[in-house]
Amino acid sequence: MKEKLQKIREEAIRQIEGSDELGKLNDVRVAFLGKKGELTAVLKGMKDVSPEDRPAVGQLVNETRESIEKKLEETRKRLEEKGYGSEILTIKLENFANIDKVAEEAGKFDFILADLGVSSMQIDNPERGFTYKAEGPLDLRMNPEKGISAAERLKDISQEELMGMLIENSDEPYAEEISEEIVTRLRRGEKIETTTRLHQVIEEALEFLPASERKEAVKKSSARTFQALRIDVNNEFEVLYEFL
Repeated sequence: MKEKLQKIREEAIRQIEGSDELGKLNDVRVAFLGKKGELTAVLKGMKDVSPEDRPAVGQLVNETRESIEKKLEETRKRLEEKGYGSEILTIKLENFANIDKVAEEAGKFDFILADLGVSSMQIDNPERGFTYKAEGPLDLRMNPEKGISAAERLKDISQEELMGMLIENSDEPYAEEISEEIVTRLRRGEKIETTTRLHQVIEEALEFLPASERKEAVKKSSARTFQALRIDVNNEFEVLYEFL
């Protein structure tokens, strides 16, 4: 899957870099901020066009849910060092769902490129709780200043609701077993507040599987469970609907 996603990403960059139309657009919106190259490719496509052919008002508005201002400033400086300053780049800290608000402030747009889902900047920070592979708080919020964490979400959830979440958000084949194990332990007064603890509970829920299959199954089910919780606490489907 990672290889397929990488190929898709590389093709997107290739198409952007090879576009003769990008520099002619009045306004471009890129709905993400990261380090994988698409943003730089768009900026390059706009910058390489001569000033007389590029609209003077041409700006790139970048929307992201990343709430850490330090990351935004680091990216701003990194791109400025490459020659992409405020004359061509505007960064806005905003939710995808508020695309209409951005349009009202910045004007109409002709082109949108959106990279949906969690960013590498979030996954790489254990304090954000996006991966079971590193110890950290079970948070999973893209904006830790808004909403409730995944740990809080689990505290009062019913088994039926959790099972439905796992099925709906990640097609988890062991949704019933995992939801039962999680809810049972929480009702006993146990705490599931860290990434590694949730991973352990999932591992215990799948103890019935043959030893030869268990390790890989636990790995995949953990990834799917984290995905399902992330989608839920961030209202990702609702946000995507509003964005579209």
